[in-house]
Amino acid sequence: FSQFLENQPQVAKLLNNSVEKNHLVHVYLFDGPSGTHKLEAAYYLSALIFCQAQDKPCFNCAHCKRILDHNHPSIFHLRAEKNMIRKPQIDELIHEFSLTALEEGKRVFIIEDIDKANKSASNSLLKFLEELSPTDYGVLITENLSSVLETIKSRCQIISFRKAKEKDVIALLTEEGVRENIARLVVKLTNSLEKGLDIASDPEFLETYDLAQKIMINLLLGNESPLVTLNLFGKKFLKLEDHKYHQYFLDMLVYFYNDILMFQLGNIEDIVYFDLLNNVDGKIEMEYEKIIANIELLLAAKNKLNFYINIDLMFFDLFLEMEKING
Repeated sequence: FSQFLENQPQVAKLLNNSVEKNHLVHVYLFDGPSGTHKLEAAYYLSALIFCQAQDKPCFNCAHCKRILDHNHPSIFHLRAEKNMIRKPQIDELIHEFSLTALEEGKRVFIIEDIDKANKSASNSLLKFLEELSPTDYGVLITENLSSVLETIKSRCQIISFRKAKEKDVIALLTEEGVRENIARLVVKLTNSLEKGLDIASDPEFLETYDLAQKIMINLLLGNESPLVTLNLFGKKFLKLEDHKYHQYFLDMLVYFYNDILMFQLGNIEDIVYFDLLNNVDGKIEMEYEKIIANIELLLAAKNKLNFYINIDLMFFDLFLEMEKING
């Protein structure tokens, strides 16, 4: 739990005090951006709950060791499948908690990405939360608090996790051998060093980045339609089954348009694609209204990835609409 304890000392202190003073609530909602060690905190809280030593967590007792190994029989961990939490997953959790526990005493459930629960899953979870046993505890985790049902939030103690400074994460990534231009992008996608290193070394991500760069250059210079670039270099990208790469791609373009806005305002400190924009011959000019319109189109396309869609058609429509805006 070293990363959590080092980066979120205030949260750790709050959880420790809650256990020491016997003020634990039954359901917590951990909110914060990616890389803020929320899942690690959930297991830390579990160790506080299960540890039998006087000074909790001891990290040496049988409970703590099983929690550290992620194989404690009384901890149930649920996460989104294909970018969504569905009712059968919640029903399975409810069924598990309706059975006699393998070991007497407390039980804990951890649900990641609770904001991705669909309506029926959220309703089932809400009923479950209302009927929790006095010995049952839960942690819900989100990066998007506004998308969590108000009725669910009202049954939780919300704890906010502090984001690490981007410049610190960039420095750590570059120390690990990540190119600075990649590090400046990756830190926008995750605040976690470990996850950032995984992303930066992912061949599919790097190919997606190269494709996005080609399209950005054409959007700046007007040499070629983005549709032509996508058709020439994006066939493999369009066939990727994992939508996270399509999401990365759209994020890359959102940061690109945001960079143009910052570049024109002279605010270059936080620009992601500094090398790209700085090496373009001539002054970069784009009307504010066009920048915002492009960003809105990209965010709308990103939202569509939460549903079953035809990827080819979505990107075709997207770039067609962007061409209309850009002229």
